[in-house]
Amino acid sequence: MVNLVEKLHKKYFAICGVIGWDIFIDKNNHPRIIEANGKSKTTFFWNLIKQTIGVCLIVCGLLVYGMKGLLLGMVFNSWQHYIVNAFLVSKHIGYNIIKQMHDLMPILILSCISLIVSLLFGKFITISPYSDAIIKAIIFLSVYCISVRLFKIEAYNSFKNMLPSII
Repeated sequence: MVNLVEKLHKKYFAICGVIGWDIFIDKNNHPRIIEANGKSKTTFFWNLIKQTIGVCLIVCGLLVYGMKGLLLGMVFNSWQHYIVNAFLVSKHIGYNIIKQMHDLMPILILSCISLIVSLLFGKFITISPYSDAIIKAIIFLSVYCISVRLFKIEAYNSFKNMLPSII
């Protein structure tokens, strides 16, 4: 049983890492601005389409390829959400897709570097799957936070300045 859990954990950790930054991209391209500009019917229509396509991708992935298909369906779902949202934001407020990707690329690159470092840790040290998951999460967060501070990413500084008002 432990070998099965360990194999599944290592196999799906990378997929979940990709899903994590996909969700970040999806949620970070300002579809709420369109609603604030009086286009709530447009966003409702597109959200209905996105959710329908998303459910189909996830269910089809699960039925055809099992758990791996479910995870891949989630990845594709996040990307199709991003594409639709980016198109709507580009059309309604003039913040085009290239500019959006330019603003998000440093964060994506640092996330990928953090993911690779945490995955490499798992290649060299064999411990229980639960300890492995906790240690990889700590390594990922540490590498990410250090990298963001080191490279002085603007989004991190904005978040850090906004955090006290949220709390």
